[in-house]
Amino acid sequence: MTVRTSDAGQRTAQLARMLGGRAQFAEMFGGPLLPALKKMGHLGNDIDKAFPDGDGVALRDGGVLSFPGICSRAECDDTKDVRARVDAALRGGVLRRGLVLRCQTCQTRQLQTIDALGQRWNCERCNDTNDLDHTTWHHSTDEPTWFYGLHPVAQQLLADHGDVPALLARHLANTPSRRPVQYQDVMEIELLDGTSPKVETDLVAYETTHSSSPNAKAQQASAERRERRKAPKSTRNARSRPGYKQTSSCSQLPPTSGNQASQTSSKATSRPTTAGQNTAPLSYTS
Repeated sequence: MTVRTSDAGQRTAQLARMLGGRAQFAEMFGGPLLPALKKMGHLGNDIDKAFPDGDGVALRDGGVLSFPGICSRAECDDTKDVRARVDAALRGGVLRRGLVLRCQTCQTRQLQTIDALGQRWNCERCNDTNDLDHTTWHHSTDEPTWFYGLHPVAQQLLADHGDVPALLARHLANTPSRRPVQYQDVMEIELLDGTSPKVETDLVAYETTHSSSPNAKAQQASAERRERRKAPKSTRNARSRPGYKQTSSCSQLPPTSGNQASQTSSKATSRPTTAGQNTAPLSYTS
């Protein structure tokens, strides 16, 4: 069995590169802007009823929205958040800003992006040249309105329900946890038997936990507690007696009284070597 990126995965990877990474992709297509982005996709049979409030325009290759139209659909608390997200999408090229104009030759209504605009512009369908005047933007004497449309790759992604893996990936990555978590995922892959695709997966997610040490002192105290639990019982009893003092290499208890002071015996207990533990013998006197 071999693994390769599916066609949908190729589109996901392309958009992730445009936005700056997989996390940015999941945030864009699984985040608050998603309801607005869906209105910029292929509209199907809802062209005539797509924008009853006039905050968008239905074109032959998808819908476009004005900024108020995006704000009314986005699940954001304020317009500043919407603006920041829209600007990020514009910088990556996933969203395109432009004017909705009608060609005077073929009468095709289209989004002419800001990069292609000039006093004279060419129709994207018949390539005829038009003047940029009020006759091309709905015969209105007002200034034209900026509209926003989706990159064709993003439109195809939404048409293929590519937002569903993005929603799941964003949910898994942002799920609160009591422990620090490392999260990684890959979207849209195929398993092949030879050259024949057998299984296609929308999302493969990997999550692992790792420990964190707030400071070195806390880590040292924890290590000392573990060593005390592993020490021989007689050693633990000696440590609990008054006058006990531990040094870096041994633990010593001063003689008590009488004949015991002149008759001392040394005992040493060697512990088995364990990775990551101090293997020096623990000595004490009694």
